[in-house]
Amino acid sequence: MGTASNKWRELIRVSAVDYFTGETLVDSLVYPAVDMRNLSTRYSGISWRDMRQAQRSGKCFFGRDEAREALWKFVSPETIVIAHAGENDLNALRWIHPRVLDTQILHGGQRGLANLSSSILGISIQTGDGHCSLEDAMATREIAIRHVERQLAWNSSTEGSNEPEVDGSTWSAGNIDEVQPEEEDSDDMVDEEYDGEEHGW
Repeated sequence: MGTASNKWRELIRVSAVDYFTGETLVDSLVYPAVDMRNLSTRYSGISWRDMRQAQRSGKCFFGRDEAREALWKFVSPETIVIAHAGENDLNALRWIHPRVLDTQILHGGQRGLANLSSSILGISIQTGDGHCSLEDAMATREIAIRHVERQLAWNSSTEGSNEPEVDGSTWSAGNIDEVQPEEEDSDDMVDEEYDGEEHGW
């Protein structure tokens, strides 16, 4: 994410992968439709040169609204959206969604994605120049899958109990009343539907 002239966080790249197959659904730069202070290149890995090239070639979305519409082609109100520090993602998209599984909250609410990827998956991410939102989305998906597998195993070994074993409290995007600037970058999201068309980002 970059920083707009009003100091709010602004979406500059969006990536989404399918929860079940890992297929890339959306992965594109987002040319800001607002005046920008900076692109946070050190952390995002995205420069204005990248943006201009994508704009000239027509290989980017123009503004967060266009990016959000692209995501909504794969997401319904019943879709479970999986994200890490998902409040940041939804705030940047100006999107309130009723069903969110946040992998950060599942693991205590404080651990970063790179830390979880290393400790749970044994995979190092975010080692280059800035974050790759597609890499982050894939890691978030794998962490969610590991949690689901562990939960299913726990349920099957516990007689008379179907209660989920979740670390941390439940977070709902519906609790967002207004959008505020965020300090942390998080462009990774995953979604999952109940009707066989489930996805992850």
